[in-house]
Amino acid sequence: MNYTKILFSAALIFNIYIIEAQSIVIKNAMIFDGINDNAFTGNILIEDGVIKKVSKSSIQGDTIIDAEGKIVTPGFIVSNTDIGIVEIGALSVTKDDQSSIYSIGFSIHDAFNPNSTRIPWNRSNGITSAITLPRDTSSPIGGLGSFFTLNGSLQIDSLPDMVMIGRIGGSSSSSRSEMLALTDDILSFASSLDSKGYEIKCRYQSNN
Repeated sequence: MNYTKILFSAALIFNIYIIEAQSIVIKNAMIFDGINDNAFTGNILIEDGVIKKVSKSSIQGDTIIDAEGKIVTPGFIVSNTDIGIVEIGALSVTKDDQSSIYSIGFSIHDAFNPNSTRIPWNRSNGITSAITLPRDTSSPIGGLGSFFTLNGSLQIDSLPDMVMIGRIGGSSSSSRSEMLALTDDILSFASSLDSKGYEIKCRYQSNN
């Protein structure tokens, strides 16, 4: 594949023209829309930074960009990543992906750094959003991951704690059957609780 002919995302060129024009048309693009199995040659209308129309028919706009057959796709979503919470893996001071206190309830959402230098690099390669996870755990249920839009805005666009991670399988100190049994016990215990009983227990503990 000739990588010089790939345009990973129309979003990459929006910022160049959005100030100068109200509408942009990308024409003659090889479009993978994520709906159809096969790509097609077509045109894309963008108004005020939002894709309004994708069509094989001709579209008019204030600014016309000829893609010349380059590939245009929706922005990619990267999963199982530490973008936004780890800057340099070898330096602990740039990592905020683990906790010495929390396990099941550990959330990395509030640690996300929208100014991470990894965000513009990933966006330049067509990645526009990410599911960021805490560090791998040895627990069957070991933390919460979140979904982030990689737009670099301080007003972080995200879906917090939408993934729970864990580990199932044997290791040098445990067996796979042990981990499965432990997972079953944890889930059974959680399903046996109700909010009323939990509130009473917490109130009792706090008063003593």
